Amino acid sequence: MDQTKEVFPKAAHNIAKARGAHVLAMDGPGQGSSNVQKIRAVRDNYGRAGAAVISYIAKRPEVDADRIAIYGISMGSYWSLRLASCDRRVAAVVSAVACFNPNNTIFTGPPRASNRELTAQKELWVLENQYHPLWSIGNLGGLDVHDYALDWLQGLYSGHLQPTRQGRIAYVREGGSGPWSDCEWQPPIGPAQPYF
Repeated sequence: MDQTKEVFPKAAHNIAKARGAHVLAMDGPGQGSSNVQKIRAVRDNYGRAGAAVISYIAKRPEVDADRIAIYGISMGSYWSLRLASCDRRVAAVVSAVACFNPNNTIFTGPPRASNRELTAQKELWVLENQYHPLWSIGNLGGLDVHDYALDWLQGLYSGHLQPTRQGRIAYVREGGSGPWSDCEWQPPIGPAQPYF
């Protein structure tokens, strides 16, 4: 909720364009220009705003309406999953620096608990020694998380990536070979058990 639509993509360096993708960024209720106008995130208005954006882009001639994806960053990971769960026009969701629970639990629940509840094809990356970064991530070769999010979508839409419903969990080490290497991982504790 503390980000604005100007965070991604950068106008002067749109990494989506180089990959042949279009991006429409929005300030949903409670964010950026919406927040300045006192439009708060209450009830279902974030989902309604997202659905209106999907309706708009689905009508544009340059957009393939069957390949609409949502990329949710931080609290946007929570809203993106909520929108995708009720709007069947969403073909894929990518979330980064995850916050999957509302209110005071957004930073206390590990993403693997939410991952278990997803019934769609999925993949989860756990980045060693990282918490909430977006830029210059050592686990991702010093690149931004955005590069990897778009590459994942590109792999999905090209057919080179085939996630399963069970879902692969990758443990991406600092200075390792990245998320597409042989880094499959099983969490050492059960879903309801704390790490500490």
